[in-house]
Amino acid sequence: MAVQIASDGEGWIFEDNPGTLSNEKEEEMKREDNCEHGMIPAPCFWKLEDSESATWRSGCDEAWHFPEGTPMENKIKFCPFCGKRILEVGQ
Repeated sequence: MAVQIASDGEGWIFEDNPGTLSNEKEEEMKREDNCEHGMIPAPCFWKLEDSESATWRSGCDEAWHFPEGTPMENKIKFCPFCGKRILEVGQ
């Protein structure tokens, strides 16, 4: 099931898995100023920083540890630091 996550100004961007974005899609969305155009706010991108300690780094530059799984698997939908919606990005 594709989920509408953002607009590129000409149409909507759809992702099959809204919790995970490719690095290319992350960079594209970072360049967009969604709020300026009345669109949904940009998400907080989370990336696995250290797989051994299961530490994730947020887009707002904070660290978070999950004993098991990913933010999405732990049902974390919003960043506890900045309040934006979380999107996991590839390595």
